[in-house]
Amino acid sequence: MGKVKKPQDSRPPRARTKTRRAAKKASPPLSPSQRTWFDDKWDGFVDSVIAAIKSGPKASGVTKATPYDQRSAILKRNVYEFVGRWSGHIPPNQIAATIEKYRISIEKQKSSEARVAIRRMRKPFNGNEFYYVFMGLKSALSFKDNCSDIVYRFDKYDVTRYSYQLHYADRHNVPLEFLIGFLYQSGSIAEVCRKAKDPVKREAWYLDKHAVR
Repeated sequence: MGKVKKPQDSRPPRARTKTRRAAKKASPPLSPSQRTWFDDKWDGFVDSVIAAIKSGPKASGVTKATPYDQRSAILKRNVYEFVGRWSGHIPPNQIAATIEKYRISIEKQKSSEARVAIRRMRKPFNGNEFYYVFMGLKSALSFKDNCSDIVYRFDKYDVTRYSYQLHYADRHNVPLEFLIGFLYQSGSIAEVCRKAKDPVKREAWYLDKHAVR
């Protein structure tokens, strides 16, 4: 007696499920319905920073710019102004969500060779406002459609250092127009970062100005 053949399963093949690790890394696609009014503000900010850097002194053939006109200074002034304008006026999670969406969107537009894994930032936005904004700009300036030989590029090491610098300036309530001068007079980048890590550190002139008399 021959073997009885098992009836073929007519059910469609079951879709392969993602592992928990893969699902955790997957990013939801962005759609127009996910955009908020602040997304437009962010896009405008990014465009203005890129335009400011492209039109800076080096774009005009100036080989050595003043401290105020260096590309890093242009970047810092724009970030300082942006955080001062929006931080405290809209929910911090909305700013953080916009920047995270932007970073993910930028990476998805890159070629597979240039794309890097986006790790969601674990730091809270409050207290790390400058870091978030610098990270968003880092993604913007690393995108090939925005970059040319005159666009300023910076790495994550710069993000950390520049963030400390701006936190230290903000601690002293430095007006935007005096930002670069304040940083220049407060010491090297390493020295200002060291001061910023001490939450009670203030410059002598600030302590004299706010001394209880």
